[in-house]
Amino acid sequence: MPSNTTAPSGAKPGKKKGRRARLIVILLVLAVVGGIGFGAYWSISTVRASFPQTKGTIDLKGLKGPVDVKRDGNGIPQIYADSPEDLFMAQGFVQAQDRFWEMDVRRHMTSGRLSEMFGKSQVKTDEFLRTLGWHRVAKKEYDSKLSPETKKYLQAYAKGVNAYLDGKEGKEISLEYAALEFENDYKPQKWTPVDSVAWLKAMAWDLRGNMQDEIDRSLMTSRLGPSQIKDLYPDYPYDRNKPIVQEGAYDAATKKFSGDASDASQSQSGTGTGTGTGGTAGTGTGTGGTGTGTGTGTGGTGTSTAGTGVAGNAQPPSGLQSQLSGLSDVLDEVPDAGLGSNGNGIGSNSWVVSGAHTITGKPLLANDPHLAPQLPSVWYQMGLHCRSVSAKCQYDVSGYTFSGMPGVVIGHNQDIAWGMTNLGADVTDLYLEKFTADGYQFGKKVLPFTSREEKIKVAGGKTKTITVRETNNGPLISDRDDELVKVGKRAQVDSAAPDRGEGYGIALRWTALTPGKSMDAVFELNRAKDFKEFREAAASFEVPSQNLIYADTEGNIGYQAPGKIPTRGKGDGSLPAPGWDPKYRWNGYIEQDELPYEYNPKRGYIVTANQAVISDKYPYKLTTDWGYGARSQRIEDLIKAKTKNGGKISTEDMRLMQTDNSSEIARLLVPKLLKVDISDKHVREAQKLLEGWDYTQDADSAAAAYFNAVWRSILQLSIGNKLPKELRVKGQCLWVDHTSDTRPADDDKKVRECGERDADSAQPDGGDRYFEVIRKILNDEDNDWWKTPGSRTDKETKNRDQLFARALADARWDLTAKLGKDIDTWSWGRLHRLTLKNQTLGTEGPGWLQWVLNRGPWKLGGGEATVNATGWNAAGGYDVIWVPSMRMVVNLKDFDKSRWINLTGASGHAYSDHYTDQTSKWVKGELLPWSYSKKAVEDSTSDTLVLKP
Repeated sequence: MPSNTTAPSGAKPGKKKGRRARLIVILLVLAVVGGIGFGAYWSISTVRASFPQTKGTIDLKGLKGPVDVKRDGNGIPQIYADSPEDLFMAQGFVQAQDRFWEMDVRRHMTSGRLSEMFGKSQVKTDEFLRTLGWHRVAKKEYDSKLSPETKKYLQAYAKGVNAYLDGKEGKEISLEYAALEFENDYKPQKWTPVDSVAWLKAMAWDLRGNMQDEIDRSLMTSRLGPSQIKDLYPDYPYDRNKPIVQEGAYDAATKKFSGDASDASQSQSGTGTGTGTGGTAGTGTGTGGTGTGTGTGTGGTGTSTAGTGVAGNAQPPSGLQSQLSGLSDVLDEVPDAGLGSNGNGIGSNSWVVSGAHTITGKPLLANDPHLAPQLPSVWYQMGLHCRSVSAKCQYDVSGYTFSGMPGVVIGHNQDIAWGMTNLGADVTDLYLEKFTADGYQFGKKVLPFTSREEKIKVAGGKTKTITVRETNNGPLISDRDDELVKVGKRAQVDSAAPDRGEGYGIALRWTALTPGKSMDAVFELNRAKDFKEFREAAASFEVPSQNLIYADTEGNIGYQAPGKIPTRGKGDGSLPAPGWDPKYRWNGYIEQDELPYEYNPKRGYIVTANQAVISDKYPYKLTTDWGYGARSQRIEDLIKAKTKNGGKISTEDMRLMQTDNSSEIARLLVPKLLKVDISDKHVREAQKLLEGWDYTQDADSAAAAYFNAVWRSILQLSIGNKLPKELRVKGQCLWVDHTSDTRPADDDKKVRECGERDADSAQPDGGDRYFEVIRKILNDEDNDWWKTPGSRTDKETKNRDQLFARALADARWDLTAKLGKDIDTWSWGRLHRLTLKNQTLGTEGPGWLQWVLNRGPWKLGGGEATVNATGWNAAGGYDVIWVPSMRMVVNLKDFDKSRWINLTGASGHAYSDHYTDQTSKWVKGELLPWSYSKKAVEDSTSDTLVLKP
């Protein structure tokens, strides 16, 4: 317990803080007048009660020596200690000071205990999370997988968090607890080491790969045939967008990958052997199913045959459509860990340029992960410094951390810097399971379920008990939704499939559900001194699979693809597999020595932006669902342009690249759109905005606003209206042709069908996969995708230019409704807005409380699959749904000349000066100075807090 605290004499709250507190008082007076009745309880003291002490001294039981916490003008702490135990204990204390509400919500999510805080509305989510069992797996990792050293640091971190909590009431910890007291008597519990480990499971869930694509491909089969689905999932364009690793080579004889530039002359070797090939055997090409298309037109497909919705089966069971739709609904209800909705377009940028191409003569490394916007930001900036770096205290590291977890996730130490982007490896598979009275079928045997009971405590309600069942493939997630329990009785499967009886279940196989040692990797990265130690640390980073980029002070640059990536027998993981067939089981993992890496490539730079990791000659299948390389190729082109004829890149150049707003799809489409003959003068007026436009999506650009509205209309007309209801956005209703499952007895030709998908995850989302879809058919003016039916207000379209004309018109009227008739007042930023929301009470709380906790909106530039990736979903609207969650540029010549920024601020306390103090600079694309050396930190320090034993 902080048994003694001393504040410096004469300390006064800042004027800004006082003004913000008075705003709360005004709000609460209005609340009383409005009959809310909380004014007597809420006051300035309530708002300030949880603000952390940042000056003076605090006694902490458990420390071995004094610890200095130096905060700069943005409240970013740099911690100095004499032992790693003290360092990580102080980290836990300081993060709890600024972010404990966020930490507490996270651990309740990872353990499936949200109902304990928020009541019955979270029971369904808790049921799903308990079924996955993140916290159980994390406990197994802690008990049996992690090194003694890692466990010691986790214990020290937990000790620091609990030292902060000791003796405090909820309202002294965070404003949200004061609000929560009106609803229930929840009290925060002590932090445990397992709470920290479990956060990695949430991180892995948000970055899990292609599970949603696997679901979507199967759902599409109710309306689209195999060739149409193939159209919507085109092959990666290796001929145009370069993969990450361009100079490495796989040696089939030694089963090792060589990424050193000296070995770059080797060529990729044939196909892999043994467990590595994956393959696509068993996907089938059956002709079963209706394949009748939709009333809004599937491009003249007529009665095209329906395709392979389940690996090894001719046609996906009609009941499976219901199952997968239900599963998709459940997934929509699972809260993001703050790392983003898992879909096409979500990703990150990172790149490193060697000293041969920089003005400093040493590498520059940039990183900006694209994640869901959250208040506070998912990242917490921090420095962790041993006063004297030695074998006993090895840490001198600074960067971005996760509140609730010790160590630095992305950043640099005294020798190396590293960044991350999502690799997108296919590490999840859905398996159909055949039930019997005694268990489930596997081969010719019936195996018993592994079962356990889970008790879910509910604030203000009764405890609910559920039974979790698992097969040899994983937990039965179909048990968690009524729609998932049964599979349709008319299910069409091949002759080898077992009798369906009452239906099939769905089990999830996922690498993160196997205990691993990713937490070890965090500390190993933090103290790595060279590329060899960096790669050794990467070997421990099992989940989630990340692209790890590297630079060091000696001038070396590198890349490593780490992760626990499965190899498969039959099937390629792109569709649900028959769990009863042993041939579809995972049969191993790609060995670390076989995973792609690159070291000092001759080109002098490495770019990772969620594109393909390596060419299709690589023998193992990492995934079938890469990002399509729009961002990565733009970054590569910018680097080449800057270094042409011996040009050199600066830190400022790297920053400008991060904020590049150029639209690849606009560059492709605008010349075609300008050739479309438009007779309506108002539509023509809007079309002229595109003349002379440089394809840059700045916030004040009217052309960008109009183009993105046109792009959205092109996608809806050509693709969106032809998708099944399970993929279309909620509220979008269409008259469509019947399938065999919906045809009534009176044989009506049409049925009104409304979309069911949340706006943030509906299709077509407009990401660079759809760039590639449209690119492939752009010059085929009579392609079936351009054909749409007529309506009472619109004529049918029979070719590309007719559809483009309709899209140009639809976009004009869409923006007239949203922005007004006068195009001179239009701007992309008025449509494309970012609102930062507290992820709990800021989204579900009463309106006045949301006003207290949330901030914005801000008008943003950038866009989908742009380097400045302020993402939006074209099916759902223009609002920003993911962002560069932070930006950094590390200068390996002089770390004190590095730059960084966070989306929000260091503090999670509403009305703290540091709640969103970095956001306005982030919006402008600016970066803050990043002090690292002891002198630079001292010069930038505003507040010093001493923690004493």
